[in-house]
Amino acid sequence: MTFVRKIVFTAAALIGMAMPAQAASVISATVGLSGADTQLNFGEVAIANNTAVTTQFLGSGVTFSNGIRYNPQTTNFANISGDRLGNFSPVSANFSMFFVDDVADATFSMVTNPTNTTFTALLNGVIVESFNTATTFSSASNFYGFTGIVFDQITVSVGGNSGAMLLDNLAFNAAPPPPPAVVPLPASGMMLLFALGGIGLYGRRRAG
Repeated sequence: MTFVRKIVFTAAALIGMAMPAQAASVISATVGLSGADTQLNFGEVAIANNTAVTTQFLGSGVTFSNGIRYNPQTTNFANISGDRLGNFSPVSANFSMFFVDDVADATFSMVTNPTNTTFTALLNGVIVESFNTATTFSSASNFYGFTGIVFDQITVSVGGNSGAMLLDNLAFNAAPPPPPAVVPLPASGMMLLFALGGIGLYGRRRAG
């Protein structure tokens, strides 16, 4: 490897080390977060059947968009039993959960009629990550969510004609506090300038 290529590759590696890691989606898992900061099975607050659920769990750090209701049923599904939320009446194919504080991880169990569902994590209204996967009422791999990113909202869009779902076992971890105000870009820029300077010096030496 030539001297010039060594400088370029070294600078690129150092700059790459300063870049944040890619987010990791939790898709179709059989279990949710273990030992999470907050875990809800929606029996923590006494709610009458079919009551709209919006701010009842505010004290636990989460609220819900209109259309979500307390929906206990006699029929249980994998990871869905007892107290649970749903959107059967009225059906709301798109719904959101809003976290009071930024979170780094969140999972929840959910069943739907067989369809494809889109899960989107947002921070301050800006999409951080999104994925689409098949959802049904019969699979035990029905924990969905996100981990390894920072977000304050999850929006769920249930496909198909019905859009109905049941939701249970929400767990989430608070995002770590932001690091001290250190801007890494100048350091990366210095590495790049060093590499370019090295290339220029090498070129002048060869020209001389």
